[in-house]
Amino acid sequence: MEWMKAIIVFIVVYAVLTFGYLMYRYFFSVIHSVIELSHHVRKKKTIFTPKVSIIIPCYNEEPQDLEKCIVSACDNTYPNKEVIVIDDGSKNKESWKTIERLQKKYNFRAIKFKENMGKRWGMYVGFKDATGEFVVTMDSDSVITNGHSLMELVKPFEDPKVGAVSGNIQVLNKDRSLMAKIQWARYWLAFHIEKSSQSPYHGVTCCSGPFSAYRKEYLMKYLDRWINQIFLGQRCTYGDDRGLTTLMLEHGYKVKFSKYALCVTNVPETFRKFTKQQIRWKKSFIRENYYLLKFLHRLNPYMKVEFVWFWTIFLMGFTAKLIAFGMLLSGNYTLISFAIMIVFTAMLHYIYAFVRNPGRIGYYGILYGFLNEFWVMWLFWYSAFTLKETAWGTR
Repeated sequence: MEWMKAIIVFIVVYAVLTFGYLMYRYFFSVIHSVIELSHHVRKKKTIFTPKVSIIIPCYNEEPQDLEKCIVSACDNTYPNKEVIVIDDGSKNKESWKTIERLQKKYNFRAIKFKENMGKRWGMYVGFKDATGEFVVTMDSDSVITNGHSLMELVKPFEDPKVGAVSGNIQVLNKDRSLMAKIQWARYWLAFHIEKSSQSPYHGVTCCSGPFSAYRKEYLMKYLDRWINQIFLGQRCTYGDDRGLTTLMLEHGYKVKFSKYALCVTNVPETFRKFTKQQIRWKKSFIRENYYLLKFLHRLNPYMKVEFVWFWTIFLMGFTAKLIAFGMLLSGNYTLISFAIMIVFTAMLHYIYAFVRNPGRIGYYGILYGFLNEFWVMWLFWYSAFTLKETAWGTR
């Protein structure tokens, strides 16, 4: 039948495009690893240590997590830094008590808001107050795990065209729940493959909030636009990191990923909190991709190719999965085999995680693959239809 032939052709094209896209990403991630390794082992006579301001906004954070975060920033071996902690009107009095106690031991500045103003405003005040040449963002439940992480994070800024750098963020609380273990594998893919593959052509699309750096001179030019960002008539209260990254890309600055700038952060430990976080992330993903599309013609050819390629297989993937669902219900063994092919194609990215990491993280990568195909992907449409809802989502 003609419709059957059309479906088979569609599935084959989808499979080929998906496989090609993944090979494209893996190729550039290998290039980035080689470049990073060569820079990491190369010894220089002079060490690049400009002043860095570390901005830590917090709101009702668990005192023990907040303490670990502040201590990791203050104790880092980077020689030329300042730490600024902003309490965003926490109702939890223990947070401020923790800050005051640590101030007696460490030399850092603390700002306390009388009422909750939102994370974006806390970051804005921190950026304005910073005296460093570069500003580093940290989430209040994140921990810098390596004494050289800050050094590695600022190293790419030796190139004056670099506007932002994302650190390598992994999962701190991976042993607390199955949900956290599954995200452990997802984070490995997100940073070691996805951001790593974008870095060689200077096009990382999201410098993640838990540990990223910005050149303050460039940031200050567009800071008021960022704090006053409006989308669909609503003030933006989420996706702060994507918003900052998009501004850097829009104005022609390079955005890089530093593999050896290591940091760990807490992830949602329950399915409910994970779902809320994913909805918030997808809303910012949709919003910032809309802005990227508006100036796509000004980006480098590699970013253009990736953008078009990604959205092609992304939208084809939804159609393919709807077809697969119909095939599974048909009871026709030939159609069922094609349905399995669709699922296998969609799972290739996570199968790769298993091949690269045959231990525990690889198995959790497969689990996340199923979670992504049968739940996370479909949250995209819910997020798209609720874009005007701006609640934070995880609190």
